[in-house]
Amino acid sequence: MVLTLPRVVRALAALALAGCVGPAARPFGEPVTVRITSVDSTRAVQFRLDVHGGAEFESPQMRGVATDARLIASTPAQVTLLPGTTGASFRSLGGGRLDVRAVTGRARLWADGRRVRLASTQAGISISDY
Repeated sequence: MVLTLPRVVRALAALALAGCVGPAARPFGEPVTVRITSVDSTRAVQFRLDVHGGAEFESPQMRGVATDARLIASTPAQVTLLPGTTGASFRSLGGGRLDVRAVTGRARLWADGRRVRLASTQAGISISDY
């Protein structure tokens, strides 16, 4: 493989984001139920979902189980992140804002925005919008 400058820059950026921005990833120890809706309840929002680990999906268009999934769905949707999963990200497509709510046995977290990231770290579960 030939390393070109853009590849080197992308690799360095990925390393910086993976290890230097926050605590190291630690898998979820229990299922996390995540509900994704539109901030504007009068219209559905299409979004991209990236899961690092296992998840069960349910939305008007689909239902299933997958590992390390990357898919496109519409609100409203529900995702159950299975034990062993390290994170999930939700990115709105087409301009709408997402309302993301995560529930575990011990915590309730929420964020809204065009991009929302849910992760399990050494410090615990975190959710952020950016």
